Amino acid sequence: MRYRTPGTPGHFARTMVAFVIGTSVVTVAGLAGAGAADAAATAVARATAGVAVSTAPAGRSAVALRTVVVGSAAALIAAVAVARPGDRIEMGAGAYSLAVPLKINASGTVVAPIVIAAAVGAKPEIRGNGTLEVNGSYVTIDGLTFTNADTVRITSTATHAKVTGNYFHLAQAAQNWLQVAGDDAEIARNQFVGKSTAGVFLQVIGGAASAMAQRVLVHHNYFADHSFSGSNGGEAIRVGVSARQHVVSATIIEDNLLERVNGDQEAISVKSSGNVIRRNTIRDSKGTITLRHGAENLVEGNLLLGGTTGIRVFGNDQTVINNVVQDSTRNRLIEVGGGDVRDDRANADDHDAADRVLIAFNTVVTSSKTSTALDIGDPDDHMHPDAVTVADNILISGRRAADQDRGTNLAWVGNLGAGSIVGFTTGFRVADTRLSKDSGGVYRPTTGSAATGAAIGSWAVVSLDQDGQVRPVVKRSVGADEPSTDAATHIEPATRLSLGLA
Repeated sequence: MRYRTPGTPGHFARTMVAFVIGTSVVTVAGLAGAGAADAAATAVARATAGVAVSTAPAGRSAVALRTVVVGSAAALIAAVAVARPGDRIEMGAGAYSLAVPLKINASGTVVAPIVIAAAVGAKPEIRGNGTLEVNGSYVTIDGLTFTNADTVRITSTATHAKVTGNYFHLAQAAQNWLQVAGDDAEIARNQFVGKSTAGVFLQVIGGAASAMAQRVLVHHNYFADHSFSGSNGGEAIRVGVSARQHVVSATIIEDNLLERVNGDQEAISVKSSGNVIRRNTIRDSKGTITLRHGAENLVEGNLLLGGTTGIRVFGNDQTVINNVVQDSTRNRLIEVGGGDVRDDRANADDHDAADRVLIAFNTVVTSSKTSTALDIGDPDDHMHPDAVTVADNILISGRRAADQDRGTNLAWVGNLGAGSIVGFTTGFRVADTRLSKDSGGVYRPTTGSAATGAAIGSWAVVSLDQDGQVRPVVKRSVGADEPSTDAATHIEPATRLSLGLA
C-alpha cells in the first residue's frame, strides 16, 4: 500500500529513509529491492505519523531487531501495518483510541517475535469501539491497559501468541474481554477486574464450529470482581462451549488467583476435553470449578476458600484429586452430578451424567449446618452417575460429610472425617483428623492426625500431594496434604503479591 505524504496532496513520497537494524544502517531501498519507492513512502508515512525507529537500548532482548516508538493511535496503526519479525513497537503513555479493530496480520518467528508493548514506565491505554485482533503468529501484547468496547481477540490463524502483563477493564458493552482461538497461546500475569454484565473475562474457543484452540497456557493471572447478577453466562474463565465438548483442547489453567467472581456459579467452566485445571486459588467467590461438559479433564491441587465455591463434575472419565475446598457454605461442596443424558453425542447443552470418575485425596471442610461435603447424584435427574470412585478424602461438615443420592457401581474407599453420611454403609470412618489452618489459612493435618498414613488406595495418578511433594508408595495420608519434609513447589494460596502484581 502507498501512503500519501502529509502536506503534498496527490503526490507520493520518493524520499529514501534509513533504518538502524542491529549495528547496521540499512536503507529502505536495500530492504525493498524493486519496491524501493513504495517502501520509502511507507517509511515517510510512519515518520510523519510520529513513529520513531531505532536500535534497541542496552538491556533489551536481543531478539528485538528494531524498536519502533509510537505515541498516537495513528502511529500505532502505521507501525502495525508494516511490522516484521523482530519489531518491538513501544507505546508511550496516553490514550490510543481505536474506532475499528486493529488487525495485526504480520507474523514474527520463534526467535524474533513481533512485540507490541508499553514503553518503560508508560501505561498506554487502548480506548474506543475498536480492539486489537491478532491474526499473525509469534505476536506478543505486553503491558497495555484495555478499556475499549470490543473483545480483544487471538484468532484461529494466530499461533504462539502471548498476552502478558496487561490490565483488562473493558467497557461493559464488550461481552467477552479476551478470546483465544489460536493454538499454543500463552496468557500470563494479566489482570481482569470489574465486570457487571453477561460474558466472560477469558474465553478459550476455536476457529471452525467443531474446533478448539490447542495447548493454550493460562497462568499467574488475576481475575476479580465479576458481579453479573443474571442466572447464567458470567464465568471468569470458560474453556470451550457445549457444541465443542468432545474436542480435546489440552488447555492448562494453572496458578491463577480468582477473587469475588460471582457472575455465575461456574468460575472456571470447562466445556471441552483433555484439559488441566491445577493449583488455582478461588477465594470468597460464588463461582466453582465446573466440568460442565467434555471428558478426561483433570482438576488437581486447587485451593477453594470461602464463599459458596466448590467443584462440580459432569461427563466421563474425569479426575479430581488433591484439592482443598474449605469454609464454603455451598450446599454441595464437591458435586458428582447426574443429568438428562448419558454419553452425549449430540453436542447439546444437557447435563451429561458423570461416568468413570475418580474423586481422591481431597480435603473438604465446612462448618456450615446446611452443607454436604461430597454429594453423588440427584433424585431429580433422569440419568445417574455410574462407576464413580470416592477414595481417601477428608470430608468434614457441620451437617453431612457425604451423601449418595443416586448412582450405580459406586466405590467408597478410605474416606474419613466428621458429619453424618447418607446412602452408603462402608468406605467412611468418623475420625479425628486434627486439622489446623497454616499460615496461609489452609487446613492441614497436624501431629496425631488420623489421616496420616491411613490411605487405602495407591492410585498411581496421585503420586504427588497438593504441595508437589512425593507421596510414598504405601501408607499414604488421606486428604490433599501428605506431611513431608521434602521441598514443596506449591504451598500457600496465591495472592496479588505472589503473582507479582502491585
